[in-house]
Amino acid sequence: MIPDHVGSAHPNAERTRWSWPFIVAPVALVLIYSLVFVAILSDQAMRERAELAMEQQATVETTVRGLETRLDSLGSDVLVAAAAPAVVQLADGRTEESLQQAAELFVAFVSKKHSIQELRYIDEQGREVLVVKKAEGGGIAPVPEHQLADWSDHYSFQDTRTLAVGDVYVSPLDLRVEDSEIVVPWHPTMRLATPVFDSEGARQGLVVIYVDGAQFLERFRESMSDSSLPIMLNADGGWLVAPDGLGEFGFALGDENGFATSSPEAWAAISAAETGEVSGPDGIYAYGTAHPSHVGVRLAGDETHGFNHAHDDLWKIVAWMPSAMLPSASIVRDTATFALYVAGLVVLLALGTYAAQMTVVRLRVSRSEADTKLRLEAIQNTLGEGLFVMDTRGTITDVNPECARLLGWRREEMIGRDAHALFHAHPDTESTSAFCPMRAVATTGMTFRSNDEVFVRKDGCLIHVGVSAAPFTVNGGVTGAVVTFRDITEIRRYQEEIRQLAFVDELTGLPNRRVLNDRLEQAIAMADRHGNGLAVMFVDLDRFKSVNDVHGHEAGDAFLREIADRLSASVRASDTVVRQGGDEFVVLLPEVSDASEAEVVARAILAAFETPVTVLGIELDASVSLGIALYPEHGTDADALMAEADAAMYGSKEAGRTRFCVSGNEPVHPEPAQRGPVAAVR
Repeated sequence: MIPDHVGSAHPNAERTRWSWPFIVAPVALVLIYSLVFVAILSDQAMRERAELAMEQQATVETTVRGLETRLDSLGSDVLVAAAAPAVVQLADGRTEESLQQAAELFVAFVSKKHSIQELRYIDEQGREVLVVKKAEGGGIAPVPEHQLADWSDHYSFQDTRTLAVGDVYVSPLDLRVEDSEIVVPWHPTMRLATPVFDSEGARQGLVVIYVDGAQFLERFRESMSDSSLPIMLNADGGWLVAPDGLGEFGFALGDENGFATSSPEAWAAISAAETGEVSGPDGIYAYGTAHPSHVGVRLAGDETHGFNHAHDDLWKIVAWMPSAMLPSASIVRDTATFALYVAGLVVLLALGTYAAQMTVVRLRVSRSEADTKLRLEAIQNTLGEGLFVMDTRGTITDVNPECARLLGWRREEMIGRDAHALFHAHPDTESTSAFCPMRAVATTGMTFRSNDEVFVRKDGCLIHVGVSAAPFTVNGGVTGAVVTFRDITEIRRYQEEIRQLAFVDELTGLPNRRVLNDRLEQAIAMADRHGNGLAVMFVDLDRFKSVNDVHGHEAGDAFLREIADRLSASVRASDTVVRQGGDEFVVLLPEVSDASEAEVVARAILAAFETPVTVLGIELDASVSLGIALYPEHGTDADALMAEADAAMYGSKEAGRTRFCVSGNEPVHPEPAQRGPVAAVR
C-alpha cells in the first residue's frame, strides 16, 4: 500500500507557492495606483496654482494701474494749482489781496478733493507762505501766519530744487513728521510738489499737496483680491502694507525687520524685475511695480520731460498666496480627495468599477476647469472698467457688462462687429480701422495706452476714455487684443472748469487781469504796427462800500454783476471790459485815434448809470468815476498806461465823482444831456 502523502506536494508548500502573487500583485497595483493618483493631484495642483497665480497677477497689474491713475490725477491737480492766476499773482508779489485770492483757491481745491489733506505754497527760501488744511473736527481754513514753518532743511524741499516746468515731485509714502517728531497716532502721508513761476517766468517757490496716506492705502487694500494677502513694499523692501498689519512703516521707526529681511530670497527676485511671480517655501508671490515718481512723465507723455530725477521712488505691489492657501498634492489635503483615493483602491481591487472611478476623476478635472472658467468670467463681469476682446481683424469677440453699459449697446449687438467702425471716434483725424492703434495691438503684439481716445455711444454721445490695450495670447501666439477703458469725461470737464477759472472772473463772468495783460500787450503791438492809438480806462464805483454795509454782501455781489453788464453794454464790440478787483473795472479801447473818441465811450458809460440799479428788490443809485490814459501820449508800456489811468480816476473822485478825467486834463462832469445814449458807441 502506498501512503497517501506519497506522490503529492506538501499542502503548506502548495499554499505558499500560489499565494505570493496574490500578495505581491495587489501591493504593486496599490503602489502604482498611489503613484498615479499623486501624479494626477500634483498636475491638478500645478494647474490650479498657475491659474491662481495668473488671476492674482492680473489683479496686481490692475491695482498698479489704479494706483498710478490716482497719483496722475493728484499730479494734474498740483500742476493746475501751480499755474492758477491767483498763485502766479502771489509769486509776483506777496500782498494781502494776493494772499486772500490764493487762499480762496486753495480752500476750493482741498474741499473738492477728499484725498487732499493740505495745500501749501512754499517760497524759494523754504518758508511757508500759505497753508490750507482740513481741521480735525471738519472744516477747511488757512493756517495762521505765526504757525507757518521753515522747510529749507527738509529733504523733500531739497529734492525739489532741480524741478522744471511740468515736473512733479512725489515724496516717499511715509509717516507724518512735524517738528522733527513722528505724529502720534501714526498717520501715513505723501506729498506731491511742482514749482511755481511768476508772470516773468522766474521760479518763485513750490505748490505742495498733502495726500491722506491711510485713505490711499485703504483704497489699495480694497482693490486687491480676496484670494490672496495684499502686500505693499517700498524700494528698500520695507512694509507699507503687511498681511497681518504688523511692522507697517517700521522703517520709519528704525525697525529693519522688513520684508527684505524676513524673506530675502523672495525680495531678491521681486526687486530685480518690474512684474512676475516667484515661488518659495512660504507660498507664491505675484508682483508688479508702481512708479509714483513718474507722474510727470505719464502726464507729459514724454520720457524726456516731467520726470523728477532727484527722487526715483517705486512701490512693489504683491499678492501673496501662502502655502496653506494653495492647492496641495497631498492625498489627505481634504476629505473629498481622501475619499476619492479610498474609492480608487476599492475600484482597483474590485476591477469592475475602475472605469467608473476614472470617469469620476475626469469629471472632477472638467469641473475644476469649468470652475476656473466661471471664476475668470466673474472677474471680467465684475471689473469696474469696460472690457472687450477683438481678433486680429478688429472684430469684437467678447465684451463685459460694464463695456455694454458705458457704450449703450447690448452684448449681442456688439459681438461680431468691427470695434473701430462701431464706436471708435477720431474727431481730429481721418483714422480708419486699418490704422486703428487698438487694432494694431492684435498684430504687432505691442501694448497701447492713451488718455486721449474718444468713443461714440449708441445714442451718438461722445465720451472721453482712457484706454489700455494688450495683446491676447494663446499658446504663445497673439490671437487678438484685450482692451480695457474707463470714462474720463467728468475728469476732462473738471479740468476745463479749472482752466476757465484761470481766465474769467468768477463773480461777474468778465475776463480777469490775466486776460487784460495779454490783450493790452497785443493792442500796444498792433498800435505800433499800424500807427494807431489806444486808451485804457479805469472805472471805479462810487460809495460801493455802503452797499455791502447796509444791504449785505449778497446784494453787493448782485450789484457788481449788474454794473458789469451795464459796462459791457456801453462799449464797442472790439473793446474789453475787465474786472480789476473789488469794485474796480478796466476798459481797454483799441484803435483810438485821440482823446475825443475815448471821451465818447466815457460819456456813454456815465449815461448808463443814470438809471438806478435794482437788485434783490432793492433800488440802488449807481455812479462811477473814470480815468483815461492814451497810448502813446501818456505811456509807452502797459504798466505806465495803467498807472496814468488809475491816477486820472482818482482825480475824478477827488473832483466830486461821476466824472471822467483824461490824464493830464481837468476832470469833466458832463450834464445828462451831454453824456449821450449808449447806442452812440455801439
